[in-house]
Amino acid sequence: VTLTSDVGSFTQQWEEEGPMVCTIGAEEGQKRLSRFKSDMIRLNRRKDMVNAGEKSFGLPATNYDELQEINNSVDNLGLMYALYGDVKDSMNIIRQSSWVDCDRALNAAAKKVVEYTKRCECLDESVQAFKAYEGLLHDLEELQLMMDLVEALKHKSIKARHWVQVFDVTGVNF
Repeated sequence: VTLTSDVGSFTQQWEEEGPMVCTIGAEEGQKRLSRFKSDMIRLNRRKDMVNAGEKSFGLPATNYDELQEINNSVDNLGLMYALYGDVKDSMNIIRQSSWVDCDRALNAAAKKVVEYTKRCECLDESVQAFKAYEGLLHDLEELQLMMDLVEALKHKSIKARHWVQVFDVTGVNF
C-alpha cells in the first residue's frame, strides 16, 4: 500500500464522511473531526518520512496537495468546534449557577460573549457554509438570550407576585 493510495482513500473518506458534511450538526462534527485528525497526523508523519527519503536519494519531493487542503480544513474546523465547545461550556455554567452566584457568572459570560463573537467573525469563510456553523450562531444567540433573561429576572422591579406567575407558567417551582 502506497502513501498516494492512502491519501486518495483518506481524501475520499473525508469528503463523504468528514466533519464538514453539510447534513451533520456540531456535536457529530466534533466527533468526526477528532477521528479524522488522528488519521491526518498519521498520514502527515508518513508523508514527512517519504519526503525525507526522497530528499536522501536526491529525488523531487512528492506534493500531496489534497492532504494540505485537508490539513487547512482540519485547522479551520478545529477553531470552529473549539468555539462551539466554549459557548456550550458558558451556557452550562450559567445553567448550573446558583441564584446567589448568578451575577458573577453573568459578568464572566458577558465578557466571553464579546470574545466569542469576535472569534466567530474571524472564522474562515469556508466553515461558514456548514450546518455546524449555523448551530454555533444559534447557540451564541441562545447564550445572549439566556443572559438577558437572567439579568431581567434579577432586576429589582421583579417582585414575589412575578415569581408566582413564572412558577405558574413554567410549572416549575424553583
